[in-house]
Amino acid sequence: MFIVFLGGATLGNSPFSIIQLLWINLIMDALAAISLATEPPIAKTEEMSNIIRKVNDKIIQPAMWRNVLT
Repeated sequence: MFIVFLGGATLGNSPFSIIQLLWINLIMDALAAISLATEPPIAKTEEMSNIIRKVNDKIIQPAMWRNVLT
């Protein structure tokens, strides 16, 4: 995406054609799907089954925001 933006901003046109971008997207998505599909499942532990969340709890906790922003 950075290459396409930079090429469009400096050259006036994209360095990749639409078909090339679609192929890049297809390959990247397929590799990610294969890596997730071949990972063995994690056994359900006692800690995971005892998680109790309140109705007013935030979905994204402050620690998550710190990780996203840093």
